[in-house]
Formats: sequence, structure tokens, C-alpha cells
Amino acid sequence: MDEVRHTQVQLLLSHDNISVSPKFAFAHKLFWTDRWLPIAARSFFNDTITGTTATEFALLTTFAFETGFTNLQFVAFVAMANKSNDFVFSTAIQSIQTDESRHAQIGHPVLKTFADITKLSEEMKKKV
Repeated sequence: MDEVRHTQVQLLLSHDNISVSPKFAFAHKLFWTDRWLPIAARSFFNDTITGTTATEFALLTTFAFETGFTNLQFVAFVAMANKSNDFVFSTAIQSIQTDESRHAQIGHPVLKTFADITKLSEEMKKKV
């Protein structure tokens, strides 16, 4: 649910600025563009949401996506928005970033738990 809300906020803020510059329509055009980055993004989310097990989903979202991508991206977005005096966008993105950092904090313990379970499973197989 959080991710849907974040997407809606970003689309709304982009849509409000289309009259300033057509470049702000990128968020809406992303779904119908056949360039490599939108295809990779759509593929990642389609695979993550529909084609994974609970274990894969936990690792992909909390560790790979939240830690490696969104947390870093949103810090840069806030800095760029502040530099250009767009404080509405900056505040919205900062709110989203704090949410993403909470999600990212889950990633490392999830990964450690899976590693511990894997090691325990291998040790049990040796005993049997």
C-alpha cells in the first residue's frame, strides 16, 4: 500500500507541473515507453509483485529495492528539490524517503535470517 501511495504522490506532483514543462509528463509516459529503463522497471515490479515467493518478495523489496535504490534516490531528489526552491516536492519526497528508510531497515535482518536458516538447514542435512 505504501508503494502505491508513493507512486500516486509522485504522479500528482509531476502532473501539476506539466504546464511548466512537458518534461514533467515522464511519470505518465513511463508506462507506455519502450526504452530500456522503463522496460527494466516494469519487468522488475511485475516479477516482484506477481512472480515471486514470499521469501523472494521479502528479499527483493526490503533489501534490493529499498536499500539499494529508493533510499539513495530519494535523498538526492530532496537535495535537488531544495536547491531549486521546490519545497512542496522536497517535503513530499522527504516524507516518502523516511518511509523507505524504515522499509530498508528490515532488509538486512531479513537477509541475515535467511542466511542463518540456510546454514541451519545444511547442518541438519549433514546429520541425517
